[in-house]
Amino acid sequence: MLRAHGLTPQDGVRFGKQDRPFIPEHLGGPANIATKACDFIRRHRRRPFALTLCFYEPHDPLSGPLNDLHPFEQVTLRAMRVRISTV
Repeated sequence: MLRAHGLTPQDGVRFGKQDRPFIPEHLGGPANIATKACDFIRRHRRRPFALTLCFYEPHDPLSGPLNDLHPFEQVTLRAMRVRISTV
């Protein structure tokens, strides 16, 4: 599917973790799983079924096509206060 959209794995052989940041969101694993789940639901809508989905992302390398959506230098975090109990 990815090759049909003009993508090539970095190692030239097979797509792996190292390729995830460069795969467009609409072609990535979660989108693929969601599309297949929706197809399954449509095909089985008149019969009882159970469907479980397991999304791998987000996991290492903790990066993907939305990495630049909120650049770190533009994100403001509130200060945190930590209370340590001595009980």
